[in-house]
Amino acid sequence: MSETNTLAAAKAHTKKYVSILRSRLLGAGKVDPSWYLAVDALECSIEVHADQIRKGTGGPYIIHPVEATMYVMTLPDLIKPIETIAVTLLHDAMEDGNLRYNEFVSRFGSEVADGVEAISKVVDGVKKTPAEYQAGLARSRTASIAKPADRGNNQNTMGEAWTPEKQLSYVQEAEEEILPMIKIARRRFCQQELAYENAKLLLRTQISMVRAMHKQYAA
Repeated sequence: MSETNTLAAAKAHTKKYVSILRSRLLGAGKVDPSWYLAVDALECSIEVHADQIRKGTGGPYIIHPVEATMYVMTLPDLIKPIETIAVTLLHDAMEDGNLRYNEFVSRFGSEVADGVEAISKVVDGVKKTPAEYQAGLARSRTASIAKPADRGNNQNTMGEAWTPEKQLSYVQEAEEEILPMIKIARRRFCQQELAYENAKLLLRTQISMVRAMHKQYAA
């Protein structure tokens, strides 16, 4: 497939999935108006990432938070499903959009703002240490779900856009940092245990597949 056709396919895929997600959220909003918070999060994410492209396909970046969110929507027993979906949609918005914490509080409320703050490595111009970042994720009932969804989507789409060395380093980071965070959060928010187990299985399966693939290529 030519580069032009690949880009066209990526754009078509993105348009389709954005439309599907918007329709689902709007449908939920007709039943329970509180779901319009997630609709607003989707529109904000689309606006923030409007000019960004996704590495590998060269297609619109918005496909990443959208696909991560569609995974989150399959997870059971979420304590705050609407807010968790909003945080997943907005997980890159604070850094990429140069938006401040108070702006998220004003528009989406403190639960979503706290989740986006927890999943962001730079907040209001201040970069967190790795220890601060991991601890913050584990303390958030929304970000501790959104982060594995983010990582899972990235690992699922690394493909040829990432060097083998970067792929292996990335899954090692997931094993050493994301999985332990899930373990801590699962104990803290035990009502979401099934969701954490699902996320853990997803990441572990991806990690095993990446390592097996590179082991085969190296043989």
